[in-house]
Amino acid sequence: MLATVERLRGTFTQAGLTLATELQPVRQSLDSRMFERVLINFLMNARFASPVGGTVTVRLTDDELTVEDEGAGVRAEDRATIWNVYVKQEGSAGHGLGLAISRMILDSHQFDYGVRDRNGGGAVFYVRF
Repeated sequence: MLATVERLRGTFTQAGLTLATELQPVRQSLDSRMFERVLINFLMNARFASPVGGTVTVRLTDDELTVEDEGAGVRAEDRATIWNVYVKQEGSAGHGLGLAISRMILDSHQFDYGVRDRNGGGAVFYVRF
């Protein structure tokens, strides 16, 4: 997971963002290639949602992975549907596939996941192990 974050760090720097990490060593039984797709999707969504000068934070504990941004957040009424195919938030740069693919991967691992508000504004995408 750390290698994935480090590989993307330059993308965040070029966008005028700080990519912060708080990663604990965790042993989970999962398909690492598939889970990497989820992490990359969460990170890239956070990158595009964040204002220049903002910080995206990745946290990993024994219980949860979170990716936090300082963007506009996800409206409560959109939180269930953003995981569907071709659903995009206003201003999204994607095609509406990333979170749908993430949903399939996370469902196959039987992990709990979702999005919640970040204190101070923004979104927190999470996966609970």
